[in-house]
Amino acid sequence: AETVAVLPLEQASGSEEFAGLGRALAGMVVSDLVAVPALDVVERDRLDALLAEIELGKTEFIDPATAARVGAGVGAQLVVLGSFSVIEGTLAMDARVVRVDSGDVVTAARGDGPLDEFVAVEKRCVAGLLDGLEVKLAARVQRKVEEQVPTEDFTALAAWGRGLEAQAAGDGEAARRAFGEAVYADPEFAEARAALVSLRARVDEARQARAEQLLGEHSAARKAALE
Repeated sequence: AETVAVLPLEQASGSEEFAGLGRALAGMVVSDLVAVPALDVVERDRLDALLAEIELGKTEFIDPATAARVGAGVGAQLVVLGSFSVIEGTLAMDARVVRVDSGDVVTAARGDGPLDEFVAVEKRCVAGLLDGLEVKLAARVQRKVEEQVPTEDFTALAAWGRGLEAQAAGDGEAARRAFGEAVYADPEFAEARAALVSLRARVDEARQARAEQLLGEHSAARKAALE
């Protein structure tokens, strides 16, 4: 299996209301590629940590050479990058696969269609990438890739994307609100629910650690005062 990293898709055009959608669409691509035995997908947390470290989280454009650098940083052989646009209710999604050791674009794919058919747009794009990589899927794997859908509610998908964007930026409160909106829009959205639960657990851990720190400082101060 080759290791592949999927970068957030860049916003080619469209209003600010679609900020974060690139991360959501990339998340859908990750979910599909995870089902492919020939590929080993890099975890989102590892990738976000590297993007933040080399200050690429807010970069407007990532070229193939930079993508290859990112891929090398997470031990990937392939990197998926691309862009999306939303114009007059139409979603267009472009993706490319870059080979890390050479920086060459191996294949590219495109999907477009009405915004409310975003699932079909993403599936066409992924199918094109797999064809370009000459990845042959068993019938059961093909069905799994085609049928698995995190959500069919665009409002939920957009909220999830905003949550991922806020989480990558270190804004836990904004991420919590966005993930909550996603779950409210689609209670069956497992990825959004898992993200919300994980975020709450991290917040609780941080609060507990802070409480223990304050208790220790109080105890030390009290001991010093008594002495």
